[in-house]
Amino acid sequence: MDNLFEKKKKNISELSLIPLINVIFLLLIFFLVAGTYSAVDKNIIDIPDAETSFEMEKGNFSKIQIMLSKKGAITFNDREVTIKMLEKDIEFYVKKNPKINVIIKADQNLEASLLINIMKMIAKFGGSNISIATEALK
Repeated sequence: MDNLFEKKKKNISELSLIPLINVIFLLLIFFLVAGTYSAVDKNIIDIPDAETSFEMEKGNFSKIQIMLSKKGAITFNDREVTIKMLEKDIEFYVKKNPKINVIIKADQNLEASLLINIMKMIAKFGGSNISIATEALK
């Protein structure tokens, strides 16, 4: 009978690591999911509606994309830039290929002067294929 009592005592003193491992994995999953929400683009752009909106052909053509937020933040090909950096990038790409498609996604509440200055900048370096992204009216 003593032998049976010792086995029970031995099992009680051992710690099970399975609940600890489960908690660690749950915390890992929580932080992975929570971390993805903080990576959301800070410069959400509300592009304007237009009656004459059309979808551009999806093809293998050269294009650059400029995004302008309501606060005046500028993104060039998914990279945040200053106006001077944008000018250098536009000069490089447009002089390399004057027929390159320049797509501008500007927030509808953006000050028009910034948009006009960027369009003048593109024209200054010989770019002529400028498109302003809009959404079709529903």
